[in-house]
Amino acid sequence: MSRALSPVAQVRLASAALVGAWLVGARLLQPDPALRAAVHYLVVATLGYGHLLGATRLGRTGAPDDARRPGAALLALAPVLLVASFAPLYAAFSARWPALVVAALAVSVWHALENDAALPAALRSGPRLGPLPRSARAQVPAIGLAALAALAGALALAGRLPLPFGDLFAAAILHHLVSWLFVLRVRQRALARSAPAAARRLGRRLLALHAVPVLAAAALAAAPDTAAARLLAPLFAPALYLFFAAAHVVATSLARGFAPSGRAA
Repeated sequence: MSRALSPVAQVRLASAALVGAWLVGARLLQPDPALRAAVHYLVVATLGYGHLLGATRLGRTGAPDDARRPGAALLALAPVLLVASFAPLYAAFSARWPALVVAALAVSVWHALENDAALPAALRSGPRLGPLPRSARAQVPAIGLAALAALAGALALAGRLPLPFGDLFAAAILHHLVSWLFVLRVRQRALARSAPAAARRLGRRLLALHAVPVLAAAALAAAPDTAAARLLAPLFAPALYLFFAAAHVVATSLARGFAPSGRAA
């Protein structure tokens, strides 16, 4: 008798299948790499900004304790606005030095791989992860693969790789975003059995966090030549999205800290 897949394997397999189907479908439906890349960027950024907002205090203001605090939503937005104030400077620098985009991609890939290794803990106790592991066994593979992703990104941007950068970008980022949506879905199902109101609150919060990116992406796709679309377009390009993603990685890593020496992660 075959053994059932573990919850971690189910999440990884479901995410890989969904991302693989998206990449194959996008390639079949849109053979032109440039047009296909634009679609990839729109989808990744839409999911990604919801993910990034969920990791801030803004994603937790739906809790009853926060709801009673005046100005909780504004306080939650403050770090986001502070980071956003540096975005124009980063955009100017990255246009001149594409290596900054490649570096931000490497940081995001490391984060995705490290979080993937932490999926068992996330499925056991919720999406807030514990300290980062210090061990070389845990970090060297993630750092090595992130370096390979950076090399591939640099070659793709230079046109020296058969795989277009848009496809590489989607393949590198989407699995992380989709797998964590599955983690939150597992969490919601568990809450539905023990605390139905909390499960409904989590569902509403997820919808609210993704609503603004979805509306912005829809406006950009529906009327790409308008003034509003020209203002939104840079936010859905890989350079600026990776800037915010890298800031997210730094913020969450500082918040988690490192596990004490000798402690298994």
